Amino acid sequence: MTSRAEALRARVSRAVRHRSSGSAFSDDGSTPLTGFDRLERYASICDTITDYLDAKDDLGSSSASDSMPDDGEDDVCRVLQAAVLSADGDAPQLVDTATRLRQLGYRHDERCENASRNGSEETALSTLSVIKEVLREARKHRSLISIPLPASLLLPMSATEKASTAMRNGEMLALWACEQDPLERFLAGMSYFLSGVPKEKFGKKPYNPVLGETYQCVFAHRDPRHGVTVMLCEQVSHHPPRTATHLRNEALGVRMNSFAEPRPKLWGNSLEIELGGCAVIELTRWNGGEVYVLTRPTLWLTGVLGIGKRRAEWIGKSSLLCPQQRLRATFEFKGRCFGGISGEANVVEGSIYRDDERIYRFGGRWDRRIQLREMKTGATRVLYDCEEVHRRCRLRAWIPPLAALPPTASERVWQKVSAAILQGDYELASAEKQAVEEQHRRLRAQRQEAGMVWKPVYFEEDVQRGEYRFRESMASALAWDDHVKSSSTG
Repeated sequence: MTSRAEALRARVSRAVRHRSSGSAFSDDGSTPLTGFDRLERYASICDTITDYLDAKDDLGSSSASDSMPDDGEDDVCRVLQAAVLSADGDAPQLVDTATRLRQLGYRHDERCENASRNGSEETALSTLSVIKEVLREARKHRSLISIPLPASLLLPMSATEKASTAMRNGEMLALWACEQDPLERFLAGMSYFLSGVPKEKFGKKPYNPVLGETYQCVFAHRDPRHGVTVMLCEQVSHHPPRTATHLRNEALGVRMNSFAEPRPKLWGNSLEIELGGCAVIELTRWNGGEVYVLTRPTLWLTGVLGIGKRRAEWIGKSSLLCPQQRLRATFEFKGRCFGGISGEANVVEGSIYRDDERIYRFGGRWDRRIQLREMKTGATRVLYDCEEVHRRCRLRAWIPPLAALPPTASERVWQKVSAAILQGDYELASAEKQAVEEQHRRLRAQRQEAGMVWKPVYFEEDVQRGEYRFRESMASALAWDDHVKSSSTG
């Protein structure tokens, strides 16, 4: 066998030893395994399979002298098979999901992954030229929402696509859904929320979605028992702009409906973006359906007119509520300009209540570490460790092949605009962007003339509760494998 085959074989063998017993304890049997530890054991096999598939692709294009001998490749295949079969009864799904995604043409979207990286770099633009362009457009529009930004300030992606960044640490969803202890489950829900808070910086923004625009992606979890999480977004309103999102994982018993409505306000040199709406998450495994309601903090941008230092910070209050457990967490986000600890950025602090009794306090930096203190005993522990979560819980979004996407899909709607931006042709990008917007203005005018009222395809509004709910009659759209097959066969 070649050194490459031997290295793969050794790696799989280690994965088998770590996984074969399925024990809830460490290798020496002394320490119970945490959810993180179990994820890493499954991840070791996932990574090895990915390496093997990539190696096969490489070997197919390499020279004969460098290729792996048949017996070496077969040996690796046998060890891989042993690794999978030594796991639980559902383990073959591990290979099936990975290979099926590739076979069906699913792709990783580099644009979304770049946008999900914390602390994206600032855009090297002329502040004065940007101010002039924005203010010139501001004279024509009453609402900040309707001010079109120059193409040089745009990411080559839509805001519906950027919604996938909320699942960049998606293994936290599995840890939350699988936690058996009720209080620990609530704390895991808090950690899931914190893991999705993006570290925003000045830079480029995504396109404002057009009415009816859609985006769909899937996340394959490392543990085969956790299945696949499907995300579907739809722009359900244009004035005001509202994006509804549905997240579902049948294996984990998770369903989420949410909508976001950005409400910008200009305060001289600062821009406040309040995120209206809420997220409603149901964990169907527990208590006949345990419901969590989440509200979001506000994004505050300073230096928007080029005066002083540019800064983007999350500020204000948000909350997580679980009526079935009578638990409520209040978060207060602070930045350097809003009472941060010793002038620190990205500070969050708050309390956890059972009914009206405060049982915990917490505080720290959400981009580093947050400590939890029990009120009765004074005992402290780590509630959330950002570095550990990023290291152990990352997931990549898989998007369907372009041919399987409907005309309303973000990638199709903005395809020409994105291509021009990626080529650096901002003049062409502006023209293509204007063409998209003009087309949808014409469609809106035609509907008004005909007396037609547009309605979302995938969501319906619950006016009393102020929510958008996914239409169960459209559940077939979430069958990610069958949907792609039917699209590809005509």
